Amino acid sequence: MKRLVLLFLLVISLVSCGTRDSNTVNDIRKVKVGISSNELKYLLGEPINVKIETDYEIWRFIFDVNCMVTNRFDVIIVNNKVESFTTN
Repeated sequence: MKRLVLLFLLVISLVSCGTRDSNTVNDIRKVKVGISSNELKYLLGEPINVKIETDYEIWRFIFDVNCMVTNRFDVIIVNNKVESFTTN
């Protein structure tokens, strides 16, 4: 019975990995300094969070490193263009 439960949990975790609607490392690699905010939305979709400052915005995305690990991807937007980005 214990093996059956473990097998069930393994199958569920593998199935859920394939159905996540999250960005991947390959999606993040397409982001370059200088692209427009519209191009960024086209590549990665809507950010999960936007912080608006006086002269810039920070857009936060998440991406899957692998099935079990997700990281943050922060993009600095100035004048509707990507100024810089970092991963955490």
